[in-house]
Amino acid sequence: MSVLVESLSDLLTDLKRIFGFARENNRFRDEEKADYLPEEKVIILKPNSFSEAKKVIDMLKAKQTVILNLNLVERKVATKILDFISGAVYSLDNNLEKIDSNIFLFTPRNIELDDSITNDEVTSSD
Repeated sequence: MSVLVESLSDLLTDLKRIFGFARENNRFRDEEKADYLPEEKVIILKPNSFSEAKKVIDMLKAKQTVILNLNLVERKVATKILDFISGAVYSLDNNLEKIDSNIFLFTPRNIELDDSITNDEVTSSD
């Protein structure tokens, strides 16, 4: 019976460690917890040609956030890239936000974009 209890105790300890609830000196072990969290990052792309547009779609399929800077390509090519990616954004039910004249933010559907904050609210919080 004690072997079974010890095995269950070890299993519970392992599960706590895996899900980030292991404690060490009454503190959460951030190092272990970080090993199990997905790495979140924003990717910035500056394509030189239309052939690089597929990278953005692959990243959106992988649920990554992408900032696309189209300043390095001709206007005609930039329009073609944006049209191509916009179709994929629609079919994946993802989000597109224009940041500047040639800069766009693409996010997966699980990331909500909130543009309700005004410039006045941002400057008044300083």
